[in-house]
Amino acid sequence: MYPIVQATPTTPNIIQGLEVTVFPNPSRNNFQLRYRLEQANTLEISLQNQAGQILRQVLPKQWQTQGEYIIAIDTQRLPAGTYYVQLKSPKGKVIQKVFVQ
Repeated sequence: MYPIVQATPTTPNIIQGLEVTVFPNPSRNNFQLRYRLEQANTLEISLQNQAGQILRQVLPKQWQTQGEYIIAIDTQRLPAGTYYVQLKSPKGKVIQKVFVQ
């Protein structure tokens, strides 16, 4: 089983070589997901609702090299509420809470 770490909206989250930040949070039309891999790794990113249902596969499972990445995620068609961005790798997963207004 993967270890799970939840980050607060204002604090970057670091787990086993993966640093994650979401901004702005809360967001209206879109937000940016910034993450940094300290070493190359397989990564999968999804946007989920409060029930854990995957609403959007932001990044299908793929190999990524070491470095910093920024992905813009459109939220214009989502109703206001709380959502979760999940980043999953063989080393674990990070869940970042996102508020949409």
